[in-house]
Amino acid sequence: MNESAAQDRRRHLRIPLEQEVLVERENFEGIEKVNTFNLSPAGACLSSNKSFATGQIVYLEIKNRDQIDCIPSMGEVKWTKELPEGSWLSGVEFRGISSKFKNRIHSFILKTQVQNEKSNKKSFPSEDSQEQLFEYLEKSDPQGTQTDPLEHFPDMDQEAGPSQDDLILPQDTLINTTSVVKALRDQEESQAQVSLVSEPIESELSTDPIWPWKKFGTALIVMIVLTIFGYQYGKRFFDQPKNPSDKLDQLVTRLYQNSKKTKDISQTPVSVKNLPGSKDFLAQHPIDMTKPASILRDIQWKDSDQGGSLVIETNGNTEDLTIRSFFLSKPSPRKVFVFEKLTHDFDQKVFPISKYGISQIRLGRHGNENEKELHFVIDVENPNLNFVLEKQEAQIKILVSDSDK
Repeated sequence: MNESAAQDRRRHLRIPLEQEVLVERENFEGIEKVNTFNLSPAGACLSSNKSFATGQIVYLEIKNRDQIDCIPSMGEVKWTKELPEGSWLSGVEFRGISSKFKNRIHSFILKTQVQNEKSNKKSFPSEDSQEQLFEYLEKSDPQGTQTDPLEHFPDMDQEAGPSQDDLILPQDTLINTTSVVKALRDQEESQAQVSLVSEPIESELSTDPIWPWKKFGTALIVMIVLTIFGYQYGKRFFDQPKNPSDKLDQLVTRLYQNSKKTKDISQTPVSVKNLPGSKDFLAQHPIDMTKPASILRDIQWKDSDQGGSLVIETNGNTEDLTIRSFFLSKPSPRKVFVFEKLTHDFDQKVFPISKYGISQIRLGRHGNENEKELHFVIDVENPNLNFVLEKQEAQIKILVSDSDK
């Protein structure tokens, strides 16, 4: 790489003075005479009796051109200014070269130019004017747009370069502007903290290669869950029976399966006789039962030595028919059998019987006029009668006996 290209690269990396932490202006008579630091082309490049923190910017006066290539071992060259008389002035940001450089130094040290009485040039600021220095720091390049460090000294002839006498820095010209720079540094750090909080989140989402897959996976999971719920709901909706009789059959079946009532069923076979008038009445007023029991056909009475039995004949199976029963003592004793879910189109039909303590049998509504379920009511004269319900194929039997016998 030729010298002009290297110089252009270093000029491109220059930063404004407002971002520098430490500024040193040393004389040009030779680095060996400066006790702040020494450069050598051998590789070590720096020996110092001062502490420089990581991130500090320091002016390095380089007598030997070859020493510029040695600077990166201790830091990053931000800019390089070629001066007359064959020397260079470089701004270097230190990385930190030993354990004593852990703490950052929030101070600005400016060694000002001394007015050269031999020439008519004026230096700025003067060594006896700290107030002018503060004013200069506030007004000169507040936005940090200047990149050439020598532009902060407008009275210097950059083409001719400063004389060696101008760069001699007496000790009494040292001005410490700690408070000014500390305010600048606090403002800079607060802005950096805001950017560190807000920017990485957006950049991380935009550059994370896994992020699109995360969104796709989330959308896929939501679609699967919605599909499962939609299938279950649709299955229940579309599996409903369309025929009204099928709906009733399904409803009764569920009620029968969920019923926990005790069923009094006896399998004792009996022979029956017709109950007078029941067959003709049921023929005129058919009672539609659940399938496969279909409809009632006849009501019969059978006498026996220990009592008797009522037999209700149907033209189908009675296994799926649900019958509940209860006994009422007031206003008159009676046994009530309720055929659940069986409707009828008549109020009540009375069959006189006068058999074995039974006065009559009533078929139809009982008590509540709005009740549509079929009630089979046995009015009794003897409250001690026992009733046992049996269901056989196409028959419903009610066995009647006296508990006192």
